Amino acid sequence: MDVVDLNGTSHELSDLQLLIQQKVMAYKDEAQVIVDEYYVWWRANNKEVLNLMSLGEKVKTGEIAPFIRVHRLNGKVYLTWVLWPRVTVIVRERHKKTFCKQITPRKRGYSIDQLELKCQLWEINMVTETESKLSTLRDKLDLLHKMKVDINRLNKKLNN
Repeated sequence: MDVVDLNGTSHELSDLQLLIQQKVMAYKDEAQVIVDEYYVWWRANNKEVLNLMSLGEKVKTGEIAPFIRVHRLNGKVYLTWVLWPRVTVIVRERHKKTFCKQITPRKRGYSIDQLELKCQLWEINMVTETESKLSTLRDKLDLLHKMKVDINRLNKKLNN
């Protein structure tokens, strides 16, 4: 009859949880770099559009941008797309606090068609490029979260 070392298994599981958490943080940091690059580009282009609007051109500011959210209870990292309120030259001074609205992903995640419907023509290339980078990170983060949940379940089972 085999003897199971529950303490060793529990220790291995906690090591595995630590490795998963480190990987999650590395992917979150990678996603943050991608999102920051997008926001730098987006702000600069929106500023240019606002300048054109003040000169009387018929152009619209962009309102779609990537967003990183961490669930406060389980720590899951969500890489989403959000819509920021459209800004005009007049309204720009009045906006002290702005809140975004999340774009709900489809069953298989965000599609390029879904995102293209929400953005301006000048945003399309950057949105598709950014989404292609974020989608692979999103898949990796989802897989790591599932592993974390399974390890927690196994840990509870072993401790009971």
